[in-house]
Amino acid sequence: MKPEHKEALLKFVTTNKRILALVGVGLLLLVSCIFVFLYAIPPRPSVTITNASLTQFKLIGNNLNYNLTLDLAVYNTNKKKAMQYKSVQVVAEYANQYFATSSLPPFRQSHQNTTILHGNLQGQPSMRFWDSDLVQFKAESAAGVYSIDVEATMKVKEYVKFYKRNWICKLKIPLSSSEASPSPSSFRDVNCKAEKHKRRKPRVPRKKTSRKTMVRINV
Repeated sequence: MKPEHKEALLKFVTTNKRILALVGVGLLLLVSCIFVFLYAIPPRPSVTITNASLTQFKLIGNNLNYNLTLDLAVYNTNKKKAMQYKSVQVVAEYANQYFATSSLPPFRQSHQNTTILHGNLQGQPSMRFWDSDLVQFKAESAAGVYSIDVEATMKVKEYVKFYKRNWICKLKIPLSSSEASPSPSSFRDVNCKAEKHKRRKPRVPRKKTSRKTMVRINV
């Protein structure tokens, strides 16, 4: 490099030290953010219900007799990091009212791997439906297919901390004893939607409508 070029470069660097320093800090922050986004914070796992079977769903008085089995496929979408899950819970809901809950064992999962969780929910909780809920229940009982929402809540370790993650799965499940019920092999996978907010609370009726009291669940 010619002396005059070196002198011009030195003069430019000396004059613009503050600008060059700011540019350097900005580039460093940009690279750090990209690294954290790609490696430190793994993407959210995906949850899919690959199989569901409802062998009992009958209302006797105020008791709902149910037997529901589920297979949940949890997929670690991260290409580099393994995931650790704890406090795995599955809750079933009908007509905006919870009627079943089940805790599943914690597990660890390698990168880009799928883990199948099997849940068996059964019981006879005491419930009290609203009039509109009874209309829905009778109509779906006649059709042999029930609208049941399943919520999966897990504590997932992301980087160095556990975060609570929620997924909502909206199912249309035929009663296995129904003539219109398909064979288990014909069940179509249901992709669950990730939710950022906390679990929704059961519907609470107004105080004025005392006849339509809140659902009671004694699982």
